[in-house]
Amino acid sequence: MLTAASNLYRRFRSFPGWLVALSLFAGLLCARPLPAIGRQYEVRQIAPHTFVWVSDDVMDQNGDPYFNRSGNAGFIITPDGVVVLDATNNPFHAREVLYEIRQRTSSPVRLVIDMGPEGDQMLGNEVFAEQHATIISSSEAESRMRAYEQNLAKRQTFDSELPVHMRGVHFTLPGETFRGERSFNVGGQEIRLISLNCGLPGAEDGDAVVYLPNDKVLFLGDLYVNGYVPQMDSRDIRRWIGVLAQMEKWNVSTYIPGHGNPGTKKDLANFRGFLEWLNAGVEGGVRQGKSLSDIENQLLSSSPFNLLALDLAPRAIAAVYHQLVKPQTSRTTPPVAAPVAPLQKTPRSPDPSEGFLGGRSSPRPY
Repeated sequence: MLTAASNLYRRFRSFPGWLVALSLFAGLLCARPLPAIGRQYEVRQIAPHTFVWVSDDVMDQNGDPYFNRSGNAGFIITPDGVVVLDATNNPFHAREVLYEIRQRTSSPVRLVIDMGPEGDQMLGNEVFAEQHATIISSSEAESRMRAYEQNLAKRQTFDSELPVHMRGVHFTLPGETFRGERSFNVGGQEIRLISLNCGLPGAEDGDAVVYLPNDKVLFLGDLYVNGYVPQMDSRDIRRWIGVLAQMEKWNVSTYIPGHGNPGTKKDLANFRGFLEWLNAGVEGGVRQGKSLSDIENQLLSSSPFNLLALDLAPRAIAAVYHQLVKPQTSRTTPPVAAPVAPLQKTPRSPDPSEGFLGGRSSPRPY
């Protein structure tokens, strides 16, 4: 054994010095954390300390098949910690977001804001709960998440494939909620949460937006998608159109969608125009006495549906159709409880007695 070791040592000494150095350097490279192989996302910096994780149009096999496309996620790096906006559609993507955070800072993740109750926004919550982050949503969203959790359990009783898809996903609810509006300061960064109800009459859908007045950036979650067919869910399309029209007037330069690339006021207006076209097309078909199938065939052949996630289009058309043919067809458009323009106001740091999130709401930032 000693002779064999001596022979190996003599052979190693006979290698050229550059080859030994190259081998050692390769070993050092392997010891460093590397990006995920074949990653299908990009991270964009939209302000000095604000980033958005944008997923490609990929249909995941793990997680809820109903939400098999991940929503975008944002993160804000401050001296007092990191704030995450939406947690993607499964723990795998949430860990990708956490990986990108760790490439930029070792500061703890202090806060996660779920801007809506849909699975593509919150099924990755568990990853940040493991980081001991506070998870917050509107109270309406938290209520809908509980209903979603119960619905998932029911679906698993008749869908034998669903437990396979959901393996490794641990449903994690927000630990804190808010109503209306909430403003707080993390490391000098003012962050305003605004709950906006686009739900059907008598219901609230739980959507909220996050406004960063210093950067003039607005995160909209699934209220805005750029280049994708939207998830209609329980949103009233006419109320939704009205809310978007109001947000176009806010003091905002960059609008961050739930899916797709960050946009401008023009991009947001284009999305609102798509919803108006969709509503008008379905409404016109209903007035002509056309069936849902005929309306789908007519609209799907139109150029405005030249979008990603086209598999969601029949579901979106059907949702609008059922809103229009219900007994409340003669109802007036629900009032839009949205403001006109952001206020120009100096950010207020919360009193220590208010806790991390602050105890009082700031004035409406629009």
